[in-house]
Formats: sequence, structure tokens, C-alpha cells
Amino acid sequence: MSLYRGFLLYFIGTAWIRQVPSAMIEFNQFNVLVMTAQNGGQVGLHISVAIFLAVVAIVFLLLRYTTLGRSLYAVGGNPVAARRMGINVEAVQMLAYCLAGTLAG
Repeated sequence: MSLYRGFLLYFIGTAWIRQVPSAMIEFNQFNVLVMTAQNGGQVGLHISVAIFLAVVAIVFLLLRYTTLGRSLYAVGGNPVAARRMGINVEAVQMLAYCLAGTLAG
């Protein structure tokens, strides 16, 4: 992580990025659920938490109830046995890497 940070500081510099698009600022300030605390302050559930929970639910349903999910479990457990069952191991692995990259992004 320190190598990555050093790489970024070398190319970007140590100055803060000041020109942030207004859409990003609005997204950062948007809360799905807002409640008032006892001291009068407001407490909110940020939209990114709701998006995260939706992605978790979708991935859970995908892995639990679809053939693709069972194929991912089979290839992750034993690729040789999965190949003998007729699963295209290379395609499932490629899809797993693509999904992991998408979720990381």
C-alpha cells in the first residue's frame, strides 16, 4: 500500500485535488435515511451503504440460487472435479475474475 501511495504522490503531487465535480459533492451529501438524535444533530444512512447492501444481496442470491453460483463453488472447491462434471472451468474462472474486478471497482 505504501508503494501505491508513493506512486500516486509522485505523479499527482502532494497538493489536494480541489476541483471536484458538483455531482460527486451532491452524491457525498445524499442520505437515504435521516433521523434526529437526542442532542438535535442529524444522523443519516449514506447512499453508499444502501448500494453496498444491495450488492451483497444480489451476490448472495446469485451464489445461492443460480447455476452460475454453484459452478463458482464447484470450480473454487476442486477444478478437476468440476471439469469432470462438465463445467467449463476456464469460462467460470474468467467470469469470477471479471466479477471480482467489477465489485472492487
